Amino acid sequence: MIINDTNNNTEIERFKRLVDISSDWVWETDDKGVFTYSSGGAERILGYSTGELVGKNYKNFLRKSELNENHDGFTKELHTHIKKDGTDCIMESVKIAKLNENGLVVGYMGVDHDITEKVTTLKKLEEQFSEIEKRNKFLIDRELKMIELKKENEELKKKLENK
Repeated sequence: MIINDTNNNTEIERFKRLVDISSDWVWETDDKGVFTYSSGGAERILGYSTGELVGKNYKNFLRKSELNENHDGFTKELHTHIKKDGTDCIMESVKIAKLNENGLVVGYMGVDHDITEKVTTLKKLEEQFSEIEKRNKFLIDRELKMIELKKENEELKKKLENK
């Protein structure tokens, strides 16, 4: 993508162009959770165009949500989104409330980052580690049994020698 930097471009337009080329998904909702803005990242990650998201409630695209952390003014969550092809996409989401002049929440804005591959790899590693632990326990138990049998064997040899 080539960007012409002319004085006619406002800071907002420049920011929107920058956001649209990001690999993350930048979004805004109203206070009811209806998307009012969606960057191009949604199409790259989930397969939904901006037109398919804006005007729709975020819950329509969400399979599961887990609250991770609450910080001063923003929330970090894990969401499992439903991609356009029906598969799951695990996203790390950071959001902040938009407040009006009276301090009331009028919506949210946030950034979602696809961590599906990271989570999948971590689960595989955990499964492999669990399998290694099981095998290790089996080998240790077998070795302990062998030591026990050797002791019994030695005791039997001594009894036979004493007869």
